[in-house]
Amino acid sequence: MNTVEIVTFDGCRTARQLIKDLEAARLKEDFELRVSRVPSADHAAEMGLYGSPTILINNEIYQETGRENPGFY
Repeated sequence: MNTVEIVTFDGCRTARQLIKDLEAARLKEDFELRVSRVPSADHAAEMGLYGSPTILINNEIYQETGRENPGFY
């Protein structure tokens, strides 16, 4: 089974809609959906994440960005 993980911070409006869309998609596709919340932009940078939400599919970042410094923007 594939796993889709959304990494975000509390209050991210984009993540809220993405999570709703993925929950609806689970009705047609078989995957596990996980949502992780990062406490701060500094923590996101330490994890090597770029932006919120970050999408991981089977623990691999779905779409990486060309930004030099990681962190939530």
